[in-house]
Amino acid sequence: MQGKGENILQEQGQKKGRGLGFQLNAITLTGIVVMVTILVSFVGYRAYGELLNMG
Repeated sequence: MQGKGENILQEQGQKKGRGLGFQLNAITLTGIVVMVTILVSFVGYRAYGELLNMG
C-alpha cells in the first residue's frame, strides 16, 4: 500500500520540476516513519514483556 502512494507522489514531484527536493523530503519522511515505527514497536514489545512478567 505504501509503495503505490510513494510512486504517485514521486511522479507528481518530477512533473513539477522539483524532483530532487521532493526526493530529499521523501527520504527524510521515510527515515522519520521508520524511526517512529521502530520506537513504537520497541515500546510495545517492552510493555508486552512487562505484562507477561506481571501476569
